Amino acid sequence: MLVPKLLEAGFRVITYNAPGHHARPRRSSLVDFSNGLRQVVETFGADYLVGHSLGAMTVAREASRIPGLKAVALYSVPDELSVLGQDFCRRMGMNPVAESQFLNRLSRNTPDGLAQESVTRYLADFEGPILLLHDQDDSVIPLGNSEQLSERYGLELIRTSGLGHRQIIRDPELADRVVAFLQS
Repeated sequence: MLVPKLLEAGFRVITYNAPGHHARPRRSSLVDFSNGLRQVVETFGADYLVGHSLGAMTVAREASRIPGLKAVALYSVPDELSVLGQDFCRRMGMNPVAESQFLNRLSRNTPDGLAQESVTRYLADFEGPILLLHDQDDSVIPLGNSEQLSERYGLELIRTSGLGHRQIIRDPELADRVVAFLQS
C-alpha cells in the first residue's frame, strides 16, 4: 500500500530484496543488509528512506552515512539486533543453552557485537526528521523499543493497535501519514 501512495504523491520509489531474502535465500547479517542498502543508494541515490523491522534498523544504521538524506520513516524498529535474535529463538522454541549459542554465533557476524548494533546509537548521528510507526500488538518487536527511541530523541511515534508486526506496513491510513511526513 505504501509504494502506490508514494508514487501517486510524485516520489520515485526503489525497492529491493535484501541479501538472503525471498528468491535468494542464504545466510545474511545486518552488515550484509547495510552493504546492500549502500549499494542501492550509491546506484540510484536517495532523498528519503523507509524501512520495516530489520530493514528499519538497516535504514537507521546507514542514515547518517548518506549525504543529503532528508528524512526517514521506521516501521517496527528494534533498538538492538539482539531483540530480533531473541524473538527468533523464542519462535523456534530453543532452550536457554541453544539460545545462548545462537546469539553468540549471531554476535560473531557483527563487527562490533550485538550490544553495539543499536538504533539508539545510530540515530545519535542523524540530523534529519525521523518518524516511528509501531503497533502495540507487535509480537516480534515490543512497542517499548520505539517508545524509548521516541522519548530519547523527541521523535514522533505513531502507535497503532491490531496490526501486529507485518500488517502495519500494509495499512493505507499509515501509508498516507508516511507520505505526508515525507512531503513536509
